[in-house]
Amino acid sequence: MKLEVCKPEKTYEEQLDHCGKEFEELVEALAIYRNKPTLKNRAEVLLEALDCITCLWTFIFMIFSKAEIDAGINVTNCKNYIRGYLLTPEDFDVERVTDKTEELLEEASGR
Repeated sequence: MKLEVCKPEKTYEEQLDHCGKEFEELVEALAIYRNKPTLKNRAEVLLEALDCITCLWTFIFMIFSKAEIDAGINVTNCKNYIRGYLLTPEDFDVERVTDKTEELLEEASGR
């Protein structure tokens, strides 16, 4: 899986403004999903979150070289490891996620 960098805005500030708008859309999509947890609304949250990531990824590529990005990613991962923020497979509650997905699929199919 790979998210592609998109055509950037003209300036860094305009790109960050775009990122802010994408984040607002994510917050709105999540509120809709919380109010009405349907499969469609769940998908909208995912797509808006990925739009945010793509927008920020585009911003990063506007400013930094690949070597700088790779180094920054390594530092961030090390920092997060030291702070205990990184997730392990044991941290994922697969049953909860699977149960919720099955529940939404049943709802969507009218069962």
